[in-house]
Amino acid sequence: MNGKIAIATEAYYDEYDSKEKKTFHDDAHLAAALRRDKGYEVDVINWRKDGVDWTQYDSIFVSSTWDIPQYYREFEEWMDQCESDNVKRLINDRVVIDACIHKNRYLTMLRDDIGESISNPDGFITPSRFFSRVDNQDKTVQVIPEGKTLQEVLQEIDDDLQFQEKDLVIKPLTSSDGRETFIYERSLKQSIEEIPTQQSDHITNSYSEANDRFQKILNEPDLNGVIIQPYIRTIEETGEYSLVFFGTKFSHAVQKKPGFRNSTSSSQRELVEKLPEGIQDFATHVMEKLHNRFEDGGITRARVDVVGGQKQADGRFNWGICEVELAEPNCNILCFSYKAGDLLKEPGTTIDEVQEILEQRNKIVGRFADVVAKRTKALRTKNEGHLSDVLDHQNQSLPETSISENDSTDANIVEKDSNNEDDSYVEHGESSSATGKIVVSGAGLDAINGIYNYSGVFENAVRYSKNGIWQDRNETFSLFRCRLSDHTRRWYISIVPKNIQPGTKKDTDFYFTTATVTGDQSELPDNHNWVTVENNGIDPPPNVTFK
Repeated sequence: MNGKIAIATEAYYDEYDSKEKKTFHDDAHLAAALRRDKGYEVDVINWRKDGVDWTQYDSIFVSSTWDIPQYYREFEEWMDQCESDNVKRLINDRVVIDACIHKNRYLTMLRDDIGESISNPDGFITPSRFFSRVDNQDKTVQVIPEGKTLQEVLQEIDDDLQFQEKDLVIKPLTSSDGRETFIYERSLKQSIEEIPTQQSDHITNSYSEANDRFQKILNEPDLNGVIIQPYIRTIEETGEYSLVFFGTKFSHAVQKKPGFRNSTSSSQRELVEKLPEGIQDFATHVMEKLHNRFEDGGITRARVDVVGGQKQADGRFNWGICEVELAEPNCNILCFSYKAGDLLKEPGTTIDEVQEILEQRNKIVGRFADVVAKRTKALRTKNEGHLSDVLDHQNQSLPETSISENDSTDANIVEKDSNNEDDSYVEHGESSSATGKIVVSGAGLDAINGIYNYSGVFENAVRYSKNGIWQDRNETFSLFRCRLSDHTRRWYISIVPKNIQPGTKKDTDFYFTTATVTGDQSELPDNHNWVTVENNGIDPPPNVTFK
């Protein structure tokens, strides 16, 4: 055997314990290919199953875990358990999964990279505003106190013409299968009966009902908040296209029926042999941007959901992103089996025609298994190197307090090439001419002072970090730029929790300064004009110099 892989699923699809004894179609085919063609031992197993030692696996492929919204806090703890020995084994990477479960994170990345103007002929990200009841979410999320109504929220976001008087899609920050997602048809320009959908409760034109449902989502902790987006009515004409990518390469696509939440099962989605012009190029561009945001190989597969935006002068649509699923995408491989079954029902169909569809499916499953096996092998090689680094560090017998500003041998840091990166959460983005080093000096909190080395890219800006001691603990101090909920940007010097992206309320912030409005990727932090964060920072604020 080459190793051991777990395919994580929900209880219904556990191949051993499910009452239905039914494995999800895509998982069954993937497991068979990994066992037969790649020589791996594979378990298709419920992620909530008690008594499992998840560290026994070389990789854990997060697949049909579609009950995450019901058990979000438990899922976060489960991911911690999977890598409790400081060995990376989740596929996709933990930071990728986190960015997708908290939809505001990846949507903000794409908004920064591509833009959200629906009129942009080159494509757009659906305009999105994020809200939460509690004050421990990302800085891109606006906190809504008890008693604040949906109407008050809409009065604020209606300052943006892309929202003004538009019908709205309201949905949870963390969701799957459209749970708690609905249209608030407030314009009254169209009867709700005219919008194609499978269930009448998917749409309401009652403000009272919309507000009740908005508040309900806010009050469910596992849903993490609310997204409000303008309803893009062209979905009633074009439907929605779902494009599947394995690694960086496009694989196949399906089309959902026109309408809102109008294709809830694979049998209602049609394989697309030829996509409308521009869709594949746009989706590929989006995936390139996302791959640049994360570690090489961190995204093994994804599904990009695309809808038509506005008709251009030549009669064609520009294209926009509804969603990119990076955590547990349904890759719609089952659609090939449905198509083969439908062909069998048609008079005059030959066995060869059916066999051709099934061969297409098998080739796709083969590519699917290739990327999972390749990532598993890369993780195992990397983890063996990480263990070697840790043992080397331990053999040096350095006392904790002897770690210097430029030391990269701490057990939590993996040295890669010439860059010191905290391998659990550093993201890679587009390269910037400004790498070098940053010298922080003169801060009242002495632990902050020192040389910060280049450690990757976050939100399209260079990020720097250094090791040091704070409150008698070894910590990594990060200097990074992030975008706030009011769309301004700041540079922060903070401690970022392990396995969490920078720019969340979970950071321990010490000092900040305002960034430029443009958010240019070559921007460097201001030398002066830093502000001390109350409770954590100590006056005076630092001077920051690029070397």
